[in-house]
Amino acid sequence: MGSDGEELIRYVTETIVTRWNRDSKREKDEEKERVEQKEHWQTQWFGMIPLSIHLWRKNKKDMIAPKSTTFKKKLN
Repeated sequence: MGSDGEELIRYVTETIVTRWNRDSKREKDEEKERVEQKEHWQTQWFGMIPLSIHLWRKNKKDMIAPKSTTFKKKLN
């Protein structure tokens, strides 16, 4: 009778430990997937509009004041 009780305790303990370890591994994997799949808040809320505005403004700045130093040398 003593061995039956020990076997039951051993079985329950092993089951709890395996489920606990499996759940923590699964949670870590799911968290990594969520972080990788998460979109930037601007894209999530407004779609591609912020990106297009950023590119448009960048293009406008480049047209107004070029970044090259050769342009300034030519003016002098």
